[in-house]
Amino acid sequence: MLLLEARNVSVRGIGYGRYLDLVAQLVAQDGQPLRPEEDALRRIGAEALARTLSCGEPENSIHTNSGAAAEWIGARVDAGAALPRLDTLEILETVTGDALRAIAVALGDAGKGTTKALRERLAGNAPELRPPGAEFRAPGPDPDDVRYAAEVARLDQEELEDDSDGEGEEDDE
Repeated sequence: MLLLEARNVSVRGIGYGRYLDLVAQLVAQDGQPLRPEEDALRRIGAEALARTLSCGEPENSIHTNSGAAAEWIGARVDAGAALPRLDTLEILETVTGDALRAIAVALGDAGKGTTKALRERLAGNAPELRPPGAEFRAPGPDPDDVRYAAEVARLDQEELEDDSDGEGEEDDE
């Protein structure tokens, strides 16, 4: 569900038949509900989400990455534990000089010298290194934004309910 908040994720139109194979794992041909095991139910749900969500650069969007949502997901699944060592020259080449100095100082190095020299000193010597973007520590949603989103959702729901209440009625003028 965290993925739905990512800036580079869009929800595709559903369309008839797109999920029938998944529905068939939940409902027997005679219409009776099936009771799949919990793991199977998780797999079905994950597959439904995979078919619904498009992860990538949305059309006509300035957002090209997942933003905080990717970090929330990474923290939720403990992705940091599965990361390889990041103190390689290839990775350190993507880190700015200022960030390298801060890392070096935090490790007890004076942080002096050229950026190239810092990279060479840090390579293989900072096993716990997590450059920006690999820390999985993005702040959570701003409470004001959450309240606003909840209010928009409430108003949308009221509008849907009003539309369904007045179905088939014409406006009086």
